[in-house]
Amino acid sequence: MHVSQIGPSATSHEYRNPGYAVLHIDRETLLPLNYQVYSLDIELEDPEWTLTIDYVKDYNLTDVSPASMQKLAERLREDESLARLFTWNESRNVGWPPEFCDKACRRALFCRVSTSETVDHAACMHEKPGNLFD
Repeated sequence: MHVSQIGPSATSHEYRNPGYAVLHIDRETLLPLNYQVYSLDIELEDPEWTLTIDYVKDYNLTDVSPASMQKLAERLREDESLARLFTWNESRNVGWPPEFCDKACRRALFCRVSTSETVDHAACMHEKPGNLFD
């Protein structure tokens, strides 16, 4: 059992504001309780670090355990509104929320959130896994 989450970068790139993440862990069970992302809107005159994403609050989760993240992945596959929010949050709210996230977009989100291995992701997307040495 594991949860895999790549944290944000403190460098702005690819239409994303700089950010950092805090993973809250239960001290006794070591299960992840929440994942929060703070970002810096570099277009503001006096930017400040602000809470941008709170997984428990924004995605209506009880925690960010593997079971909860799998349920989130399944919801992302079916709920276009949630998928649009998730996609916008990945940019740390640069610009405007996307106007749509079609079935292919939602499948890609589902596969990204529900897998952590390249081979599993490729299978989820119905693609042939690439060779790391090509």
